[in-house]
Formats: sequence, C-alpha cells, structure tokens
Amino acid sequence: AYPYTQLMFYLKKRESLLLLDNFEQLLSNDHSLQLLLDLLQASPSLFLLITSRVRLNMRREAVYSLHRLAYPDPELSRQFFSQTPYPAVELFAQTARRVDPHFQLEPVRNAVNTICKLLAGLPLGIELAASLVQRHTCHAIAEAIARDLDNVSTDMIDVLPRQRGLRMIFDYSWHLLSEIEQHLLAALSIFQGHFTIKAANQIINSNAHSFEKLCRHSLLRFDATQDRYSMHEVIRFYASERLNGLSIQSEVWAKYTTYFLHVLSQQESALMTAHAQPVVQAIQKDFANFAQAWQHAVTTQRWQDIGQSLNALALYCDIGGHSREGLMLLKEAVATFKIQPHENGLILSRLLAEMARRHSRLGQQTQAIVVIQEALELAISVGDQHVLADSELIWSETLWHLGKYEEAEEHLQRALANTDSNQTPQIELKYWHLSGNLSFVKGDFSAARGHFERALEISRTHQYLPQQATCLNNLAATCFHVAEYESARLLHEQALKINQEMGNQFGLALSLGNLADI
Repeated sequence: AYPYTQLMFYLKKRESLLLLDNFEQLLSNDHSLQLLLDLLQASPSLFLLITSRVRLNMRREAVYSLHRLAYPDPELSRQFFSQTPYPAVELFAQTARRVDPHFQLEPVRNAVNTICKLLAGLPLGIELAASLVQRHTCHAIAEAIARDLDNVSTDMIDVLPRQRGLRMIFDYSWHLLSEIEQHLLAALSIFQGHFTIKAANQIINSNAHSFEKLCRHSLLRFDATQDRYSMHEVIRFYASERLNGLSIQSEVWAKYTTYFLHVLSQQESALMTAHAQPVVQAIQKDFANFAQAWQHAVTTQRWQDIGQSLNALALYCDIGGHSREGLMLLKEAVATFKIQPHENGLILSRLLAEMARRHSRLGQQTQAIVVIQEALELAISVGDQHVLADSELIWSETLWHLGKYEEAEEHLQRALANTDSNQTPQIELKYWHLSGNLSFVKGDFSAARGHFERALEISRTHQYLPQQATCLNNLAATCFHVAEYESARLLHEQALKINQEMGNQFGLALSLGNLADI
C-alpha cells in the first residue's frame, strides 16, 4: 500500500491533471476503481483524464465518446472537387510521411479515400494501414483491407502487441465479454446501419443490460434522438466473422429474414393510403435491412416469403424512389429461381412482370418487352389470369412509351379480354388509365378525360392514393391542352397535396413541374 499512500500524499495539495491511458486493462480489478475514488477523495483539486474502451460506470464519470474521423466517399465524385479537408485522410498522410518522408498524397488520393472508407474512419486502423506505405502501394493496401482484417497490422516495436493489428484489438475486446454478450454482438452484426432494440429482440433474446454493457465497451452506440443503435463498420465486419463460427448463425439469419419480410409485407395496404408517408420513412430507415433480408430469402429459396412481400417492395420502390435498387433485387431473384426452379411458377411470373415494369419506368423499354414476353408465356402455362392481364397492361404501357400506339392498343384490349370479375380493382384502374393515355396522344381529349375520370373514380373508391395523384395529374394535363388552365391548376394542386401526404418524391417533383408550366 506504500506506493498508493505516497502517490496520494504527493497529489493531495496540488492542482493536477493525471492522464491514465488504456485503463480497460485494469477494470477487471475492483481495487483499480477504488484507487481512483481514493485519489479523488484525497485530492480535491485532482482531475483524471482516462482513456478506455470500456466505461468506468462511476457516478463522477463524465464520458466523452470518441467517434470515427470524417472521410470522403469515393463513390461520390463531387467530393473529389471539394477543398474540405477530411481528418481521416489527413491522419493517413501524416502517419505515412513518418515512415516515408517522400510520401505524396495527391497521386494516390483516390486509393487513400478508399482505405479510409473501408476502415470507416477508425483512427488506429488508419494509422496501422498508413504504416504499410513503405512496403506496399496504397492501391495494394486498399485491396488487402477489403479481403481481410489481418492485413491491417504492424510490427513496430513501440506499439503494444495487442495493438499491432485490428484483429488483435478486437480479439482483446471480444474476450472481455461474457458468452451471452459475445453471441449478442455477433448476432447484431447482421444489421445494416442503425437498428432498433425491437428488431434486435426478434432475432436474438437479449435485455437492456446486455445492450448497455456493449455500449460501455464501445462496441455499440446509441442515438437517443432516433432511439436506435449502431455499430462501427469495422467492428461489424469483425463480429460478422465471429457469427460465421457460431452455432446460432443459421437461426439468426432465419429470424432476421422472417422479421423484415413480414414487416415489409404488412405495410402493403398502408402504402396505398394517406398514411403512406410515415411508412415510407420507416422503410427508408431500414431499406438496407429489407434488401438484405430479401436477398437472403432468395438465396435460401424462401419463395413464399418473396411472394408475400413483392407488392409492398414494388410500391415502396415507386414512392420512395428506389426503382433501380428494386430492379436489382428482382433480377437477383429471377436469376436464382431459374437456377434452382420452384414448383410454384406463379411466383416467377409475378417477379418477371414486376421486373418488366421496373425496366419500363426506368426508360429501358427494349429490356421490358423481352422480360414481359417471358412473363406472359409463364402466366399462360400456369393459368394465372391476373398476371396475364397485368403483363398485357405492362406491355401496352411499354409500347406507349415507345410511341407504338396501335400495338399498345392491341395489348390493352388483350388485357381487357383476360380480365374477369375476380380480378382486383388495380387491373381495371390500370386499363382505364392506359386508355386515357392512348386517347390523349391521339388528340381525343374528350375521350381521354372520360377514361382518366373513370380511373380516378376507382382509385378514390379503393383509396389508392398513388394512382389518385397520377390520375389527377393526367386530368390536369388534359384540361391544359383544351385551355382550361384554372381547372388544370386546381387538379395539379390536388395531386401535389396527395404526393406531399405520401412523401412521394417523384410525384412531388412531377406536380411542382406541372404547376410551374401553368
């Protein structure tokens, strides 16, 4: 006890700042924390500055969390023209010049940007990576990091052994956790971006104490304003590797996929109504997780789940502006289905029809026709009238975009011929809407108005808000072409209001542009 007594006597009458680095090594020993309390009690003018991966969990503790350094995104070209200095890049350059005085940043800036992004601004990771520039090019370092965390390491003798590599650092933190906490951290690595404790509890049994423990160990972060947790990308990469070696891996992935696809499918009705905006915002926050769950369902051939969530995914992609991402997910599903066919061909025909619609709306008309032909053939073979009628409507819409109005009319009539009393109102609504488009381009504005009004009536009866906005815009365009400008303005304003209620970004831009024309 003599050294402690001597230290307290020395500090007792001094106004001092005592720096203690890497204190997490001592937290397993209660005597260490008691020493801090004794020092503070004996020395009223003493201040302690302590760095630790784990919070001390003391009442007198004032926590200052160190976050990642800001770094540029190499995929956003506009940042290459920005003069804003990024701390992550500056740290890399400073460290690199210590090991190689001739290091020049500009010739390898793109590679350094990539390194900083791969390490998600983690300071120690950036320093370790920069220490390699004497033996490797920055491009080679970036490629190595993308392959394996083990490639981020150093053999410098003045670096503690447990800090000479990223994996060593995380291994140390991993072994500070109980088995339950290790399983929780590994399971949480499945999430993309931020997540809620509600979602986490659907995937692995946990409690608030375990989450708080991971936050104290700086392995999780909690955003009180969003009520959501997040994990640093490098930690997530490490934890996901750990998950791959645990027996709970398959169960975690299965529960994750079930949860997100179920949540998505449950939103289908709400996405058609005035309540769409909060739903769109909620899906937007977790879109990366919905997409990952869809991809895992495809990989594991959970086609029933894919079929149940397809309509909601398509609606969200239309309203939320994710048409390209939606097309990519559909392509992956179709390709996997063809490699590993399922007895239910109806699901494939629906996937193909929706894929064709994405192509058409993205202006990829040639691809849309190729895909819709395949969807039609499959719909005929499985005897599905709904997909058959819908496919004919998609083909008609695609031909309308191409200016082939007579052929579009033919497919429109085929759609009508394949429609029966059991079809959903959506088919009838699309039929009248396309009829209005064809009459409009032919200059028959009276017929176009009648068709659009019929489509609007159906959309209002069934509270299909996205279609209401579209019908209102088209009715407004018809009024505009017959010089009924005030009517056109009022109709566009109605469409604008609906798009605002839904949070439909594409619809908002269209309505505002139309109003500007008037």
